[in-house]
Amino acid sequence: MASAGGAARLKNGDDEGVRMCVRDLKRADSGKYRCVLVDEDQEEIRAGLGGDLSKRAETGEICEGSLLHIKAAQYHVDRNICVVSAGEVVPNVKQENTQVKPEPFDKPKDATPVKEEPMQVKTEQSTPVKAEVSPASAAAKSGKEYAGGSPQQKDTIVKVGSSMSRRVQPLQALNPYNNQWTVKVRVVSKEPMRHIVTKKEQVEVPVFSMEAVDEDGTAIRITAWRDVAEKYYPLMEVDKVYYISRGALKAADRRYSNTGNLYEMTLNSTATVEECIDADASKMQKAYHFIPIDKLSAYNGLRTVVDVLGIVTTVGPVGSIKRKSTMEELIRRDVTLLDRTGKTINLTLWGELATHEGAMLEKLEYPLLAVSGVRVSDYNGVSISTITKTTLQINPVEEPHAEELKQWFADEGKTLLVEGRTTEAGEGLSSRRASLSGAAGNAEYETLSDLGLEETPASKEKPHYHTIKLTVAAIKPDQPMWYLACPEPGVNNKVVEDNGRYWCEATQKHYDNFNRRYVVSMKALDSTGDGWLSVFDQQATEILGVTADELAQLRDKADGSYERKIKQACWKEYVVRLSVRTDEYQDILRKRCMVTRCTPVDFQAESKRLLGLIQKFTT
Repeated sequence: MASAGGAARLKNGDDEGVRMCVRDLKRADSGKYRCVLVDEDQEEIRAGLGGDLSKRAETGEICEGSLLHIKAAQYHVDRNICVVSAGEVVPNVKQENTQVKPEPFDKPKDATPVKEEPMQVKTEQSTPVKAEVSPASAAAKSGKEYAGGSPQQKDTIVKVGSSMSRRVQPLQALNPYNNQWTVKVRVVSKEPMRHIVTKKEQVEVPVFSMEAVDEDGTAIRITAWRDVAEKYYPLMEVDKVYYISRGALKAADRRYSNTGNLYEMTLNSTATVEECIDADASKMQKAYHFIPIDKLSAYNGLRTVVDVLGIVTTVGPVGSIKRKSTMEELIRRDVTLLDRTGKTINLTLWGELATHEGAMLEKLEYPLLAVSGVRVSDYNGVSISTITKTTLQINPVEEPHAEELKQWFADEGKTLLVEGRTTEAGEGLSSRRASLSGAAGNAEYETLSDLGLEETPASKEKPHYHTIKLTVAAIKPDQPMWYLACPEPGVNNKVVEDNGRYWCEATQKHYDNFNRRYVVSMKALDSTGDGWLSVFDQQATEILGVTADELAQLRDKADGSYERKIKQACWKEYVVRLSVRTDEYQDILRKRCMVTRCTPVDFQAESKRLLGLIQKFTT
C-alpha cells in the first residue's frame, strides 16, 4: 500500500521509506522516464526517474501501477518535480491492487494540506444543469485513467456544466509552487499553429498559444507544444469557457506576453481541459489598459503592444500585399480612430480581422472600437497595426470608458471631425524613427511635471515611456556609483569576492578580475519641475564622459579629481528616454524612473524644432 502523506514528505525532503504508486509513466525525449507518483491520500507529485530506474522502466520492471519503495529522492521547488535516484519495486503486488483511484476534478479533495503558498479559492455552485458527458468522461469518472493518460480522446473534450461544485482558483492566485489547482477561463484569442525547430533536438515541433481571462478580468497566456498542441488546437475555440487543471506555470516572457500576468501557463501531458457548456461568458472580460492616441508616439519601435479605444471615423476598402520572403498574399484594411485628445490614428487590420470585423465596421456609423494588443510603428509618423494575438471589441458595453467616449463624441468630437479640426497623431513626426537628438520634427517633448501628474502604474503593469529634454542638476559623489560585474562580454551580472577571486552566479565561474558598471542616481530638472532618475552604465558613461573603471581610478588618487569630474557632468542638457514603472517595497508602491537612452541636445536641430513650433502656433 502507498504511504499516507507520501507526496508531502517528498516535498519536505523526507524520502526515507516512502512508498508511492506509479501512474502516467512516459518516456521523455531525453530517454529518461517521467511519471506521476500517488500516495494513499491520492495526493500527487510529478517525478523523474534517475539512476538505473529509467532502465528498469525500459525493461518493464517498473510499469503503470507499480508500487515504488523510494530510497533516495530530491524535490526541486523551482521545477516542481521530484527526482527519484534510487528505489525498489515492491514485489508480489498486482497492478489492480496498487492502482489508486483518483477522484474526478469536479469533486474537491479533503487531503492533508501541504505547506505551500496560500491561495484564494472560489467554490462554484449553481442550479443543476444536464451536462453532455462523452464516453471518455465516463471512463475518467471511473478512475481508470487520468491526466496525461487521460481518457479524453484526441477528437473530443469532456463537456461539463457549471452546476458541478468544484474549487476554482482565480488566475492572480496561481504560482509555480503549487500544481493542485483548477481555473475557469474564457479563451479570448488564439494564435495560428506554428512549427518551430528546437535548439537541442533540431526537430520541428508544433506549438500554438492563446490568451484566456477569468471572471476577475485577469488574463494569462497559455501555450501548448508537440502532441498536446495537436490535440487541443482544433478543440479549444475562442469565446468558449473551459476548466483547466494541472498545467505548468513559469515566469512570463514579456517579449511575447502582454497580459500583465507574472506567469504564463503551459498545457503539458498532465493537464486536463473540460469545456463548461453553460458558463456566462459575458462576465469574463479582459481588463484593458488604454493608451491615449496622443501618447502612442512614445511606444514607437518598442517590443511591446498596447490597447487603444477610439471612435471609428473612416473604414477603408480591403486591399492586399505580397510578403517578399514567401510571396504570400496578405489581406489588409485601414481604419481611422479618434479619441478625446482630438487626435486621429491609422489602424491597419490584417487577415480575418480585415475581412470579417472590417466588414462589420463598414456597416456601422461611428462605432466604438476597443483594440487590445496592437503594435505601434513609425509609419506616417505613428500608426498601429494588428498582430496574431490582437483582439477587437466593437461597441463594448462592459467597458467603463466607452460611455464617456461616446458622450464626448456626441457633445464635441463629431463637431471637431466635421469641421476638420482634428489632427493626426503622427503630424510633425518624421516617417523614420525620430532620433533623440532633436530630429523629431515639430513634436513637443513631455515634461517632468507630466510624470508627476501621471497616474502611478500598477506594479504588474508594463513600464510607461516618455521622451523629455532635461538638465542634469546634481550627482552625489558619496553614493555607490557602480557595481562589480562579470568580465565576460555580454554578461552584466554581479560578481562577489571569493578567496581572492570573483564568482559569477550566472556563468558559474571564478574570474581573476571584474568590470565596473555604473548604477547612478542623478537629480534632473526642466522648466516644470525636478526628480531623481536611475541611470545605468551606457547612459551614465555618456553623461560623465568616463567609464566606471576610469572614474574609480580618479577616486583612488584622492586629489579632488574624482569630485571635479562629477561636478563637470552637471548643468548639461540632454534628451532622454525614460522608462517609468512601479516597484513594491514593504507593501509601499514607489515610482521609479530609469534612463534607457540619452543624447546631448543638438542645438542646431533643437532651434529648427522650436522655430517649427512657433510657426505652427502663429499660422
